[in-house]
Amino acid sequence: MIEDQLTVSENGQGLTFHLNDLMNFHGYAFRGGVTHGFKIMKLAFPLLSPGQPPERHLVHVRTAFQGAGARDAFELVTRCYSEGRYIVDDALMQADRGPTLMRYVFEVSYRGRSLNMRLREGIVEDEFVALARKADRSTEDDARMKKLQSELAARLRALAPEAAYEIF
Repeated sequence: MIEDQLTVSENGQGLTFHLNDLMNFHGYAFRGGVTHGFKIMKLAFPLLSPGQPPERHLVHVRTAFQGAGARDAFELVTRCYSEGRYIVDDALMQADRGPTLMRYVFEVSYRGRSLNMRLREGIVEDEFVALARKADRSTEDDARMKKLQSELAARLRALAPEAAYEIF
């Protein structure tokens, strides 16, 4: 399993978060989204702040992804949602990637540098996205969704960040 922790800085003090910390903060409803947020930070932070953890209050996120799991992952680690540095922006959608992948686009910025990342193909299933967007899910749909969430989180957790997300 790939290392499941990341570190940021606050006023010169290192703060280390494990993936399970993010899950506990979020509450386990959207495990896949939490894992997405974690993997994005694992990919972005060393590239945006080589050799040292980024200052958590200087990280900005823009995304087309509307999920609460990813939002909460970024919030715990960077406080970017509560401090107004987390923006959901439909303009980042990549419709040409189809309904399954079009919203999995993230821009992470730090001290004037930005990285644009998007989920690689084959990680999120069409069925998962269709169920997530279904307005009138049945009890069976909810059970299936929960199973798909767990499978997605496990699949993401097993991947290195660069195997899950590509920089473009």
